[in-house]
Formats: sequence, C-alpha cells, structure tokens
Amino acid sequence: MFSRILLAVDGSECAYRAATFGLELAATYDADVEALFVSGGKIPRQPGAEPDVSLRERGERALDEVASEGEDAGVDVETRFAEGRPQTRIVDRADETNADLVVMGQQGHTGLGERLLGSALTRVLRNTDVPVLAVPAGLRDGAPEFGDVLVPTDGSDASRRAAPYGADVARRYGVTLHLLSVLDVQREAGIFDVGGVSEAYVDRLLEQARENVDDLSDAAGDLDDLDVVRDVVRGRAHTGVREYVEAEDVGLVVIASRGETSFTGQALGSVTDRVLRVLAVPVLVVPVA
Repeated sequence: MFSRILLAVDGSECAYRAATFGLELAATYDADVEALFVSGGKIPRQPGAEPDVSLRERGERALDEVASEGEDAGVDVETRFAEGRPQTRIVDRADETNADLVVMGQQGHTGLGERLLGSALTRVLRNTDVPVLAVPAGLRDGAPEFGDVLVPTDGSDASRRAAPYGADVARRYGVTLHLLSVLDVQREAGIFDVGGVSEAYVDRLLEQARENVDDLSDAAGDLDDLDVVRDVVRGRAHTGVREYVEAEDVGLVVIASRGETSFTGQALGSVTDRVLRVLAVPVLVVPVA
C-alpha cells in the first residue's frame, strides 16, 4: 500500500518526530523514502543553534539527521533541498515522485487545549490527492510504536475510502482494527429536537449507525485474519473519536478528508479538521476526490 513515502522536514522537533513515524512505516512496508526540505519555510529556532548559520546549512543539517535516523532504522533516505512555498513544493514533489504517502508534523497547541495545525500542513491537506500522515508534536523517545488502528465512519461513500488503509496498517502491525460510528443525536434530530426525540427515533438512528459500521467493514475487505471491534458511541463526532481513542488506547486514526453525511449534509472535511486538532496520536488522512 505504501511504496514511496515523502517526509516533509522543516528543522523543527515536531517534524523530526513525524519523520520517525514515517521511517517506521517505510521499514515495515519496505518503501522508498525521500526527505524534502523547502527553504521557503520558517525554521523554528532550536535551543543553542548558531545565529549565523544559513538557511541552506540548517536545511542540510535537518536532512542529514533524518538520513542518519533512517540508516539506524535500516531505511535508505534520499534527501532533497528545494526553494519556494513549502505547501506548493510538497504537493508538487509528491506528484513528481508518485509518492503514495506524505508525512508531516503538526505544531504546538492552542490555549483551549486544541492542537494548532501548521499552515503548510493545512494547505497540503487541501491540495493533494495523496494520503497524508499528520503527526502531533511530542518528544522523540525512540522508535515509535503503532498501537490499535481506528477508522471512524459517518455513513458516506467518502468515509469508506479510509477502510482499506486502516485494515492494511492493522494487518501489517498485528494490532486490533476498530470500526466506529459516532452518533450525534442532537445534530441528527435538528429542528425536530425542540421537545426531545422519541426512543423509537433514537433506535432508528442507532440502527443506521450500526449499518454504517457494517458497510465500513465490507469496504475494508476480508477481515478474517484481523481482530476487529465494531462499535457505536454517542456524542459529537470529534469528541467521540477522541474519547474512544483515549479509552481504547488507539495509536493511529485513519479518516477520509471529504464527503457528505447521509443525515445532516455535514462536510466530513470539517470533522477531519477537528479530529486533527484534538487528538494526541497520528492521523492518516485519506483524500477523497
């Protein structure tokens, strides 16, 4: 599934952490890897860094460090220094090399407890048709471990696009695959919730949510060789996903980036944005045309 991986490097600690996840995937999938540094990016100043070091020197050092980590992981890493707008060069380079995965880091967090998405990551997600692994900031503490895999669904054709990716990663790492539908009763009921909704109405919504999970399971292909958990929880989409991740010790979320829901017409892309901002685990975003 992943044969050519592009690592976006900007010299930050977050990008280095993302690179370790990309290298781990490359080692598991025996994929070719290229690390790309774009000089148009703003490089976070690292503690103790020399103030007179040129942008190119910093970029080459960042690329060398990733290449060295790749060597330790048994992965050969090609390196490339480019100039221009980071998001444009990343998208273009992914197309030029026929990459089937782009790996990028996120940035920091807001005062409201949500993670702050980097502008380059946001624009790449909006403009590429290549899956993107977004890795939140954190300490580099050795080789990363991929825990259980979660694929959420909203019942749309778009959300089912993510299912084969989740199943394949779970199979490669021998972990449990979780298939989840988060039912937001209040949102589904809309104006009909003025005086509360009947138990029968909620039961119908729950049944539809279970059918959505079954459809997601079918889209994932043959799962006989996997440990699979199928579940429905109630709540808002992104908070339901976050709470499930924390409760079940999920290590990777795989989600589609666009689509419309069958009940409310809510864009799945907006849910993806919120999921990225509230999760502390990597998120594999699968674009849908």
